[in-house]
Parts: sequence; structure tokens; C-alpha cells
Amino acid sequence: MACSTFHTLLEKRSFWITCLTKTRLSKPIPCLLHEDLTTHDLASLKRIALQYLRLERNWDLPKPQIIGSIKTVKLPGSEPKFDIVFQVPGTELYVLHARPRGFMTCWDIGLGKAVCPPIHVAQQILDVSPGQDQPGRFSMGLLVNDGDIESPNLSLVIVCLEYSLSTAKVQINFRHYLSPLFCHWAVFMTKEVVGVLRCDVSRRDPTIDLLALNISSKKVTMIKTDIPYNPSNEDGHSATSACDGDIFILIEHGSTSVSFCCPKEYLPHDSNESCPDESFHRCNASALRILDGSGTRYHAEGALSSDSFYGVPAVSMHSVVNPLAEGNIIHIRFWTRSSSSPKTLSLLQSANVRGVLHDSPGSAWQLMLIPHSGRQVLLVADFNENVVLRLVRHNLETSAASVHELELPPFIDLSLVYSLALDDYRGVISLLDGRGNLFAIPYA
Repeated sequence: MACSTFHTLLEKRSFWITCLTKTRLSKPIPCLLHEDLTTHDLASLKRIALQYLRLERNWDLPKPQIIGSIKTVKLPGSEPKFDIVFQVPGTELYVLHARPRGFMTCWDIGLGKAVCPPIHVAQQILDVSPGQDQPGRFSMGLLVNDGDIESPNLSLVIVCLEYSLSTAKVQINFRHYLSPLFCHWAVFMTKEVVGVLRCDVSRRDPTIDLLALNISSKKVTMIKTDIPYNPSNEDGHSATSACDGDIFILIEHGSTSVSFCCPKEYLPHDSNESCPDESFHRCNASALRILDGSGTRYHAEGALSSDSFYGVPAVSMHSVVNPLAEGNIIHIRFWTRSSSSPKTLSLLQSANVRGVLHDSPGSAWQLMLIPHSGRQVLLVADFNENVVLRLVRHNLETSAASVHELELPPFIDLSLVYSLALDDYRGVISLLDGRGNLFAIPYA
């Protein structure tokens, strides 16, 4: 009777809709974030659930296995050189940026072709925000330079991909030009506000400002802080993340991680009509420092930000050299909003990857990334004279993050890879190499 009752339950659409709806509140599932599950028939709902279970089982293995065929697309020409700006989670759509001409377009790797005309954005992309995932559109804030080092032409832009089952369109929804007299880095974005960290380095004892703009009204707000500026704050050593409208800043120095919070009442969101043009906020720092008396040296490799929906708004990485241990490691920290002190970030989990980050000569960014969910880290490392691919996972069920070894077929030369993408909704890792090959590798 019990088996018969359970079998009957499994044949009800409502059962699968309820299970999948609850699951995607804590973990991505293999469909769009805003997918209306009630439009799926029973077979489709079962397919989503089984693909999710396959991926979870596979990525729990020490060496996850490739499941299915690898899709390969040859991008046109040796120049321009493409970079993956973002992949829309749960789809086969990739927004690519072409260096040095500076145009951007969308490719569908399932169709093996570009699906919209290119648009000019800028020659260089210096930084990106976490994406904003909305029904039928995916947006991202970019810090770009359409000039050169001697004559920079900096701006803050929002690039939006609008898509449906049959159409796709890349467009610029917002652009604000920035003064070349300031240093700018660490873009942040919410549905209503976009901004960037800024500093006047010519000042004595410079501090960090937040430049924030309302996306609809273009209202500009400057929030000055007492956060001291250090040259290592730039180039990926600090990250900005939005959590319920508050902006968190995570800064890495050696073995120390320091977080600050700018409350949403300082920002020019739509309902904050009285937001001043300029304000000052004294940030209370929350610091985590790892002390090791064995002479261990920490070097901050970067701080990455993600959407806060799944509770991991930031991840930081350090290269660690311990004279008493064999070889170097990459130390990875997953961060969450503190439950006891909501204006700070607290360490959620950490993991160590053996080796050092691989340096690809053609890469615009370091070969490490986190997906939109923030729950995984994908990186390319040098270990024992080999170039290896590693997946690091934040696990809700355990007290520590886990490290997984991803093996590749012989026809993919990892030493030539210079751009990455990770879709942890469908379980697909994408690699772009110097020969113009874009590989989509399925794990579910």
C-alpha cells in the first residue's frame, strides 16, 4: 500500500512542482531562476529533477565524470580575441566581448552561432558586477575603458541581454562616464542602483568612496568613508556585494580579510527620494586574520562577488606558502552575511587547493571564477608540473567546502585555455582556448 501510494504521488505534477520549488530556494536547479514550473508537463518536471540529482551525485565525487557529449564551437578568426563576459544560468547563451575592437555579441552554443548583431561597448572590460537575473533578461554592470593607458576613457555601463526561445538582443541600458583623475574598481549593482568604488590617490592618507547611481533617474550619490586606501585594494583584491540593498565591501590584505558595510539608506534607490548628493559613513570593520607561527606567507589573489540569493555573496582566494609543508596551496574562503551581526560578513566555509593559480598569457582575467550562485569556485592551477582544473564546492550539509578534480579529454589542452564559465544550474563548465574553441562540458 505504501509503495502504491508513493508511486501515485510520483505521477502527480503538483508533487514535483512543490519539490523543485522548495529545492531552488537553497540550490540551483537545471532551469532558469524565474522559470514558471507550472507550465511544465510531468515528463519535463521529472527530467529537471533527475538532472539535478545526477549533478549533485556527480559533483559530490572526488573526480566528477563528464556525462554526455562535449559541445564545441569554433569562434571566427584569430582576431578579434573573445572573452566570456557571462553565461545566462540555465541556458546555452553566452555574451562574448571581442578584444581589441570592443564589440559584444551573444552566442548560442547549442546552435553554434551568434544570435544577435554585435554592439560596441569598449576596448577593455576592467571589472564586472554580479549579474541581475530577471525573467527574459540578464544584466551586468561593467567598468570599461574605451581609450588607452595614457588617455583613458572610463565609464560605468550596464549591458543587458534580452532573450526568448527564438530571439536575443544585447544592448547598453546605461552609461556614466568617469573621471580619469580617480582610481575606480569593484563594480556593484542591484535592480535599482549601480556603482563603483573610487579613490583620489593624490590625497594624503586617501580613503575609499562609493560612487552610486540610480539606474532609472541617473541620480548620482557620493558616499565618502573612512576606509583606508591601499594599492592592493585594486586589481581583484576587493569585492563589492549587494545583500538586501546593503553594499558589502570585502578587502584582502595578506592573511587578513576585512569587511565593511554601506547601509542601503545611503544609496539612491527608487524609494529613497531624500538621498543626499554626498554623505559620509563611518564603516565599522569586521576582520578575520589567520595567524600561523610556522612562517606561512599569505598573498591575496582576489575577492569575487556573486548574487546573494543563495547566501554566498563573496569568495576570496589567497596563495599560501608554508616552508614546513610540501608545495603551495590556494586557500579559498566562502563568505555569508552574519546572522548575529547583519552589517558584517562572516566566514562560512574554506578549502585548500594544492598548487598555484595558472597564468595564461592571453587571459584578460585570472583563471578563477564563481558562478551567479556563488556556491562553487572553478579555477585552473599549476600542480606538479601539470595544468589542472579544480572545482571547489560550498556544501550546506557539511562543515567544510570540498575540492574536486575535473579531468578533461585529450583534445582539450588546458594550457591554452584563457577564459572560463560555470553554469551550476545545468552542470556545464565552459572553456575557451587560444585557438578559438569554445567547449561546453556537461556533468549531468
